[in-house]
Amino acid sequence: MKKRELIIFFVLLIALSAWAYTPLLVTHDLRAGTFWLMWSPGLAALATALITRRSFRGFGWLPGSPKWLLAAYLIPILYSLAAYSVIWATGIGGVPNPAFLENLASKQPAGTSQIVVFLTYLFNLMIVKFIPNMIKPLGEEIGWRGFLLPAMAKHMSYAKAALIIGVIWAIWHYPAILFTNYNIGTPGWFAIPCFTLLVIAGSVVAAWLRVRSGSFWPCVIWHSSHNAIIQAVFTPLTIEREYTKFFIDEMGLGLVITLGIVGCLCWKDLCRYELAAGAEAASDSSG
Repeated sequence: MKKRELIIFFVLLIALSAWAYTPLLVTHDLRAGTFWLMWSPGLAALATALITRRSFRGFGWLPGSPKWLLAAYLIPILYSLAAYSVIWATGIGGVPNPAFLENLASKQPAGTSQIVVFLTYLFNLMIVKFIPNMIKPLGEEIGWRGFLLPAMAKHMSYAKAALIIGVIWAIWHYPAILFTNYNIGTPGWFAIPCFTLLVIAGSVVAAWLRVRSGSFWPCVIWHSSHNAIIQAVFTPLTIEREYTKFFIDEMGLGLVITLGIVGCLCWKDLCRYELAAGAEAASDSSG
């Protein structure tokens, strides 16, 4: 039964993802069907639970401790700021991008200073619109961390499951990287390895949040914060120079390094946590 639910999930995931990918691959535009693509894992997970009569309670619906929600929000901001600060300081990329600021200013009253324009944009993105914008990552996280991580952990450690899910999660993105405008311009031979390493590290961070909090909601917040701060703030704020695109965004080396460091720290803590939990369970059973 345990393996059967994994088989059903992956069959449904492939079918739903293929359906969602069709308009993206036809138009080569990521906006053509991103919502349904990001909800493919969640819909596959919910359908699998219904088919196998698995309880939905194991998904981790309760929000957990506020400290994990706050950590999930801040962690992407910190590792992204670290990466982009080095990129800007070394001159690999410039800052701020005047075209980006001019576009923001065009939506504000004339005469508003650039700093006020930018801070208003940042406040709206990361505070006002943050919860509504969580709807897309919610679909992925119900699938990857709500269902798949606990399901795979029945057969292996959470740490190992996090790595395998990271590989699956990365491959799931490959058609978008290779055939749509998701990639900001790096060649596929460079984008694919960078993105794969990035997503594996992110999968470990998300698994750590899921296990430590007992909820998938910190994963949703982490995912949403990651997407917003990188794709809608730091990347457009950067002035592109000759080699900038090889270091920024999700297919550049900068975030591979900083998120990789965070992923290693989370991996170590997750392994320690699992060992401690195993030792405690063994002690209780022997007692």
